[in-house]
Amino acid sequence: MMFSKSVVNFVKELSFEKLPSDVVKQAKYCMLDWLGAVFGAFREVPASILREFVVDIGGCEQATLLPFGIRTSCLNAALVNGSLAHMIEYDDIFKEGIYHPGAPVIAAALAVAEYAKASGKKLIEGIVAGYEVSTRLAQAMNPEHYRYWHTTGTVGAIGAASAASKVLSLSEREIKWALGIAGTMAAGLQQTLLENAWGKPLHAGKAAFNGVMAALLAKRGFVGAEALLEGEKGFIRAMAGDEKVSKLGELFGHLGRDFNILKTTFKYYPSCGHTHSAIDAALELVRRHGINHTMVEEIEISTYSVAVDVAGREKPMTSYEAKFSIAYCVAAAIRFGRVSLAQFEPCCLADDGLRRLLSVTRVVRDLDADKEFPRKRRSKVSLKLRNGSIVSTTSDYRRGDPEKPLTEEQMREKFFSLVTLCVLETKANDLWNRVQSIDMEDNMSLFFSSLGFIKDI
Repeated sequence: MMFSKSVVNFVKELSFEKLPSDVVKQAKYCMLDWLGAVFGAFREVPASILREFVVDIGGCEQATLLPFGIRTSCLNAALVNGSLAHMIEYDDIFKEGIYHPGAPVIAAALAVAEYAKASGKKLIEGIVAGYEVSTRLAQAMNPEHYRYWHTTGTVGAIGAASAASKVLSLSEREIKWALGIAGTMAAGLQQTLLENAWGKPLHAGKAAFNGVMAALLAKRGFVGAEALLEGEKGFIRAMAGDEKVSKLGELFGHLGRDFNILKTTFKYYPSCGHTHSAIDAALELVRRHGINHTMVEEIEISTYSVAVDVAGREKPMTSYEAKFSIAYCVAAAIRFGRVSLAQFEPCCLADDGLRRLLSVTRVVRDLDADKEFPRKRRSKVSLKLRNGSIVSTTSDYRRGDPEKPLTEEQMREKFFSLVTLCVLETKANDLWNRVQSIDMEDNMSLFFSSLGFIKDI
């Protein structure tokens, strides 16, 4: 129970005024990155289905369904916004926990902030609380947890509950109950990642939904298990094994002193994170050697086993499958010299040059790289050229990882490329600036309506 007590105390005592300036700045970037991912998903078929679902079931007008501009219940908003944030594989990552914190945490924090008419400072507190608690829990449980469970759906519920609890200013007892309620509802199975199914983004949305519901119930006196996380039949033992409980003290002992949010990875490519180091290596070879795709005779990619298990598809036929195919992403990088949303459109999927590259690509496991996973995401790309020469390079980290961070200009470019799919550039610029000064907002329920930028899509 001491572990849960330390988490509860951290969430309760966290305050905007005590947060370091770099943590506040990073939380704003996390929100901007999250908004980009949400807006970028508006054309996806699952997004339309979720929108229709929410309109059909209805709900009190408490929060905003982005990017559609629909007012709905805070539970519905958390569900849909959290799902959209994870839908096009462009949301942030905490690599040492094999986890996407932003999708569930920010969806929950924002929905509750609108519902409760909380300030922008309170929203920042919620985001930081959610990131700090859930990233450490993900780190403690993985990589074993990731064998069967999708961390964003499971641990994400705890992060969402932490965020919602902070925004609602729950008491220590209520926070404890909220974590217990969220933990017993947490789920998300890896099987949906292995099939061309739509459950993966729904994991993130349902985690946000569960976290919001848990906090709202706890506020009303609904009792949750107080040792749900570390208990003898609790979350960690059931989903990762008894031995993982021993890691809690080490990882949670620095809560409030070290901030994991500063270690966030911001994706540079809209594909599964396990493809990114291989993409980086391929693009480096193209740049360094002036390679044209017609010059390539064979491609070999060696990488860590989890990457092969999750993104080892050899002949993807759909955009979703291509995002989970190391072979496709590397072939696209060589064929087009970049990997953006456009490279997952049907015309690129059917491109003759790309399909030829796919037919000569081999992905193999690097057992030495496994030893450094998840801290490093090593991929080696080797190209045999038609002139008989072989060129290769290795990438240990991905562009966007803390070791290779994106510049502010790259963050802006990503944000505008996604948000302007839905709104005019001037309105996207307004949103960027408003988020950068979100700590000046007194009432988050007015944040999106006062901007007046959301179109009826």
